Amino acid sequence: MDIRPIFISLLGLVLFGCEQQSNPNNVTNPSPIDVIEPALPALPTPTQAIFSELFAAACPMAPKVNSAACQRESMGSSNVICEYGLGTDEYLRNEATLTKGNSEWVLQDVETICASGA
Repeated sequence: MDIRPIFISLLGLVLFGCEQQSNPNNVTNPSPIDVIEPALPALPTPTQAIFSELFAAACPMAPKVNSAACQRESMGSSNVICEYGLGTDEYLRNEATLTKGNSEWVLQDVETICASGA
């Protein structure tokens, strides 16, 4: 049995298939390109300086924050818990929760925080 005709037929099919794929005019329905919005940068955990500024702005009559330690409420949470000391107190006796605002941290329950610090 002579396989040359089969080989030539297969070669013709391969060449015809390659020509169909590389032909730019053969595009009938281009797929839409998904537009991916850039991710907004996450707010970093606030430092003592950031928390001190937020506290001073919210509670101007309270003593100044002298020490603060802030950490995420839980893994993946958008809230931050800050423990802080006021005035000459060297211990972190107070606690406040910060939540994400538009582009900054915002104190939650300001009335209670300011009343406990006065």
